[in-house]
Amino acid sequence: MTLPAPRFEFSSRSMPSPSALLSRSTVEARCVGFKEGRALLALDLPIEQLQGFISVLDGLKSLLIGTEIKARVKRAEVKAHDPEEITKSKENANRFEALVCSLFEQFLTDGLDKKKAVAATNRKLKEMGEVSTYPVVEFVLRQKGRLSKKHNKII
Repeated sequence: MTLPAPRFEFSSRSMPSPSALLSRSTVEARCVGFKEGRALLALDLPIEQLQGFISVLDGLKSLLIGTEIKARVKRAEVKAHDPEEITKSKENANRFEALVCSLFEQFLTDGLDKKKAVAATNRKLKEMGEVSTYPVVEFVLRQKGRLSKKHNKII
């Protein structure tokens, strides 16, 4: 003989508040085993407290996500004002600009016109694992005086 599956119906009147749920000792948790470095837990609680328990877990999840976001923002703020990080960022920018210019000059020496040399420079940077886009490469080259709108009607 099989038993029918339990039906879960909750109303706001029958659902205990999260504080009432936590203050009662009717919730039991126990470790039932270990699998691949993880603990398997079993929860034993009255069915009428299930919705309240889920609400507590959902609230805790939201709190933890919010805390993590605030921590990331704080780390970014500290990093942005750290003189060592500022120096490192400037060094990376200078290195990138020098790399863009040297690759561009190499492609011009190989006989490519300026537009194709910009595209080839962008492709080569991506192959090297650098994060770049065509507009960024073009901007760096213009900034360094390698491209001029007056002298190059194509770009």
